[in-house]
Amino acid sequence: MTFFCTRCWGEVAEAAVRCPHCGDDIAARQSRSDFVDKLLAALRHPEPTTPIRAAWILGRRREPRAVPALVRLAAASSDPFLAEAAVAALGQIGGHEAEAAVQSACHHASPRVRRVAREALQHLDRDPALQEGPSDVSAFPRVPRRHAGSSACDSTNPHPETTA
Repeated sequence: MTFFCTRCWGEVAEAAVRCPHCGDDIAARQSRSDFVDKLLAALRHPEPTTPIRAAWILGRRREPRAVPALVRLAAASSDPFLAEAAVAALGQIGGHEAEAAVQSACHHASPRVRRVAREALQHLDRDPALQEGPSDVSAFPRVPRRHAGSSACDSTNPHPETTA
């Protein structure tokens, strides 16, 4: 089994106390990190399926602390499978920032990501609790809807928030 430092993702020995690459105190970092912190760190893991699993778990838990990291992954990841997982998780978490990112993903280069974005928006439309999202992200501005039954993915406009 391979072990990694969760600060720099350098490979370390199983019994390592300090990372030989960045000098981080591995034991201290692990002891002060809760489960969500560890999942958030796993979103940056170099092994490709680990971030996908972490995104899935964060979405299932509807973890509001994950929204900023998932938004960044959805927008910037060059891996369409990871971007897809981030968009799906954002659709499960809900809230204004998550919904805006899902709407943006409707114009992603990958058809996989666009499909998941359409599905996530339908899910958000059906569940009013997800539209409001967790209380700590409720300060984000609401992205306007065009009309009932229509989503940003239905438009060819690359900037759906400007559509009347």
